Formats: sequence, structure tokens, C-alpha cells
Amino acid sequence: MNDVVLAGFVAAIIFFAVLTQGISGFGMALVTMAILPSILGLRVASPLVALIAICIEAVILFRNWRSLTFRDIWLAIVVSFISIPIGVQFLKGLDNVWGLRILGTIIALYALYALSGFHLPQLTHPLWQALAGLFSGLMGGAFNTSGPAMIIYADTQKWEPARFRGNLQGYFIISSVQVIFNHAISGNFTPVVLGWFGKIALPALIAGLIAGALLEKRLPAQGFRKFVLLLLLVTSLRMVFA
Repeated sequence: MNDVVLAGFVAAIIFFAVLTQGISGFGMALVTMAILPSILGLRVASPLVALIAICIEAVILFRNWRSLTFRDIWLAIVVSFISIPIGVQFLKGLDNVWGLRILGTIIALYALYALSGFHLPQLTHPLWQALAGLFSGLMGGAFNTSGPAMIIYADTQKWEPARFRGNLQGYFIISSVQVIFNHAISGNFTPVVLGWFGKIALPALIAGLIAGALLEKRLPAQGFRKFVLLLLLVTSLRMVFA
């Protein structure tokens, strides 16, 4: 694959991932991390997606900040301050092949959970929030996939939709700031990563946000969400068994 084709393919993936987030309300990091590591490698894809994620989360939080309730997520945030640096350091020493298999397993399990329609009962003990912050931080630091653990936890809290979105985006943007800080002090924002972000990812991100805003009310969110989950399942299983 020559450089022009590679750049176009990466831009298309990022565009689709951002569009997915705009239409279905989830999936940017999962879509990008299900595909980009196999192309760019984990050590480029993970910090690159972290930069993309914080841009999108800032936009979404701006729209939902009035519904953010910090008392609902403060413990998860505190625990993530400990677990995110561990995840970033884990990435540095991780073999790319095994890293892809671990990441593929995580994405596949989440896709199966989401497609099953199964819902855990309401969990009120603070330990569950701490565990969500722990696993979310570890996965966010290593693979930039902090979403599944926190989304599953949020599902158990039975929040109304606005509070659900506000709390998740509040957690995610604070988590992303931590992830970016730890990638920075670990030297992971190399010229290669920054080049991909400035020249390829940022234009694709802007185009995806615009397209998502235009199509948000015109496409069936639930049907699109199931399509994306099935795509994630197939892609992640290829990562596991490649």
C-alpha cells in the first residue's frame, strides 16, 4: 500500500468513526482502535486516537455539560488517575501481535455484550464504580478504549438519557486529558503521530463531525448502532485470530 492510498484509507476510517459517534452516540475509539493498530501499529494508533478522542469529547461535552453530575463519577475519575499511567506503561512494553489480540478480545466481548441486549442489575456499591474506573483507566491508557467498562457501569445506574450522556462525556474528557498527559511524558507523541494527526486525522475529524450533524436525525440510530457493533465484532475477531 503506497503512502497516498494509506493516507486516504486512514482518513476514511477516522471519518467513518467520527460519523459513527455523531449518529449513534458511541464508537469512535472502538472503530478506530479495531482497525488502525493493524495498519499503523499500536504505538502510533493509541496516542493518535487519544488526540482525536479529546477533540470529539470536547464537542459532545459542550452540548451535554448541563447534565453532568460529578458526584456520580468522582470515584471512577480518582481511580483512573492511578490506572491510566499503568496502562500507558503497559503499552510501551507490549508486543504488537499480542497487543492486537488483547485489544481484539476486549472489543469482541463488548460487541457481544452490546448486541445481546443483556443488562446487569442496578449496582449501587461504590466498589463497582471504583472497578469501572480501574478497568477503564487501564484500557484507556494502553489501548485508548476506556469506553466499554464505563458504559457498562453507566448502564447499571439507570440514569436518564441526558444524565447518562453528560456523565460519560465528563468522565471521558477527564480521562482523555490524563491519557494525553501520560502519553506526552512517556514520549509517545512522536513526529510520526503528530504528522498523522495534523495532516490526516484533523481534516477527517472535522468532515466527520459535519457529516454526523447533518445525518444525525436522518439515519436510524439503533439500526446503525447494530451495524457498527457487528462490524466491530468481525474486525476484532480477525485481530484475535490473525
